[in-house]
Amino acid sequence: VAYTVPCVRKAAERVAAAVRRGFGFEQEDPWVYYAREGQLPPAEAATGYPGIDEVVVLHHESGCGTADRGDPEALLRFLSGYITHPNVAGAVVLGLGCEKTTVARLKGVVGDTWKPVVYLEHQTLSSEAALMRQAIDTIKEIMPVAAASQREDVPVSALVLGTKCGGSDGFSGITANPALGVASELVAAQQGTILLPEVPEM
Repeated sequence: VAYTVPCVRKAAERVAAAVRRGFGFEQEDPWVYYAREGQLPPAEAATGYPGIDEVVVLHHESGCGTADRGDPEALLRFLSGYITHPNVAGAVVLGLGCEKTTVARLKGVVGDTWKPVVYLEHQTLSSEAALMRQAIDTIKEIMPVAAASQREDVPVSALVLGTKCGGSDGFSGITANPALGVASELVAAQQGTILLPEVPEM
C-alpha cells in the first residue's frame, strides 16, 4: 500500500493493518488471548495466501509543499521503484487529489507492469471511509493474483546490493563494515553490482 502524500498516510496505514489482521499476516498477542480465554491460543494458522510474505505500507514524508521541479519527480521515481520491484507482487496507491505528486503523475512514471497496480484518489470519492472500503476491496481482489506469483532463481550476477551506513557507532568499524565488505567482495567476484552511496565514507 503506497500513498502519494502524507495527507492520506493514516488511511493507508489503517487499510494495511486491517488487511494484515483480516488475512492472518498479523496474529493477536497470545497473552491477550490468554487473558480472555484463560489459556494460550492454539498454533498460529497460516494465512490463506502462502505465496505472499507480507502486506506493507511504503512510507515517505513528501508530495506536498515541495519545490515545483526536482522534488516531485524524485518522489515519483522513489515510489515507482518500489512499486515495480520484482519482490512486490501488487500495489494499491492512495492519493489525495490536490498534491503535486498526483496518482495520475505516478501512474505515468510507473507505466505498464506485469502486476496489478490500482490507483485511488480520496477527493474523487465521497469520504475517507469510501476510500478505505475501495482500497480493502481492491486488495482482496489482488491477493489471489499476487499469491500466484512465483519466485525465480537468478544468478548472483543479477544481484544489486545497496549498502548504507546504519549510523556509525563504536562497533560498526570493526564488525558491520568489514563483514559487509567481505559480502560485497563475494558478490562482486560473481559479477554482481555493489552500490556505495556515502562517498565520504569510502
